[in-house]
Amino acid sequence: MSSRLLLLVLMGTLAAGPALAGDLTDPLRASFDRRQRINRVGMSVLGGWAVANIAIGSALYFADVGDTAFHQMNAMWNTVNLGLAAAGLFQSIRGSVPDSLSAEIRAQHSIEKILLLNAGLDVGYIAAGFLLTQLQSGPMVDSYPGWGRGLMLQGAFLLVFDLAMYAVHSRSRPYEAALP
Repeated sequence: MSSRLLLLVLMGTLAAGPALAGDLTDPLRASFDRRQRINRVGMSVLGGWAVANIAIGSALYFADVGDTAFHQMNAMWNTVNLGLAAAGLFQSIRGSVPDSLSAEIRAQHSIEKILLLNAGLDVGYIAAGFLLTQLQSGPMVDSYPGWGRGLMLQGAFLLVFDLAMYAVHSRSRPYEAALP
C-alpha cells in the first residue's frame, strides 16, 4: 500500500464526519443514527484496507516478489481486520436505538474509549514490529525483519485509523443539544 493511498483513505474518513449528521429534532435517534453511520463508514474503510492487503500481500507472497515475509504478514494480519470489519458492519446495520438518552451517551462514550484503547494497542503493535526487526536469532530469524516491518505498517495504519475514528466520533454528539 502506498502512503498516498493510506493518506487519501484516512482523509476521506475524517472529511466524511460532517456529512454524517443526523436529524437533530430527536437527539436520541439522531445520535444513534450518526454513530451507526460513522461506524459503517469506518468499517468499510477498514474492510477495504483489509481486502486490499489480503489480495496484494497474497499475490506478492505467492509470486515470490520482494520480501515475502512482509507480504505474508500483511495478508495474514488483515484476515483479522476483515473479520472485525465484517462484524462491525453487521452490528452497525443491525443495532437498535437505545431505550434512553443516558444509554446512548454510554454507548457513545464506550466507542470512544474503545478507540482510544485500540490506539494504545496499535502503539504496542508498532513497538512489537520494531522489536521483531531487531532480533538476531531464532527459529525463523530470516523472516523476522519482514514480519516486523509488516507489523509496523499495520500498526501505523490502525493507529491513524483509530485516532481518526475517535476524532470523528468525539465531535459527533447530537444528543448534547438535548442536554441542559
